Amino acid sequence: MPNWLDITLQILGVVKWPVIALIGIWWFKKEFSDLMGRIRKVNKGGVKFRDKTRQPMIAPDRPTPGDEQYEQMMQYGYSNLLPDAERLIDKDFAEREIVRDEQKIDILRRHLAVTQIYLQFQQIHAFIFGSQVALLRDLNSVVLEGRNQEYIDAWANAVIAREQLEGWTAQQYMAYLLTSNLVLFDEDAQIWKLSLLGQDYLLWILRENKLERAG
Repeated sequence: MPNWLDITLQILGVVKWPVIALIGIWWFKKEFSDLMGRIRKVNKGGVKFRDKTRQPMIAPDRPTPGDEQYEQMMQYGYSNLLPDAERLIDKDFAEREIVRDEQKIDILRRHLAVTQIYLQFQQIHAFIFGSQVALLRDLNSVVLEGRNQEYIDAWANAVIAREQLEGWTAQQYMAYLLTSNLVLFDEDAQIWKLSLLGQDYLLWILRENKLERAG
């Protein structure tokens, strides 16, 4: 009778390392898959792995959400001066040792928002009357309580008469301030108040030392 225990042990003696290896690979298949994915180079010196902390690269030909919008926005406002201006921004980041992308994005977002606000102030200032700026300052002096409709009508009608704005009404005079969101009107209380935008606009005039406009 053959000794099956001896035969089995002999067979395992031949194949035990492949079997153990396969069992190990199956048991740690997730870890083994991650390890295989990190192999960068194999040569006589051994195996070299990629840095585990590096993020996987996206194939350059794979479209991602927002690609079309990105391309459209990158075409906005092109100028021959843009490359130099962008290099100056990169240089400024480097000199300030700002290297993290999320910090750069926060800074650029903030500066873009400030630029948009300043452009809005420039547009407002191009068309506003000097007397309307004076009215904003008056409303700023009573920023909490505001002015009633009678006071506003008297102010507007006085300007219309002085500047000989024929055919104008107090409503037309206030329309620019209202549509530019410089003032707020409470219809129930019939009260006019300076808005937050109006307050910032007055501060902008002071900071930029803007000249008073006529009218």
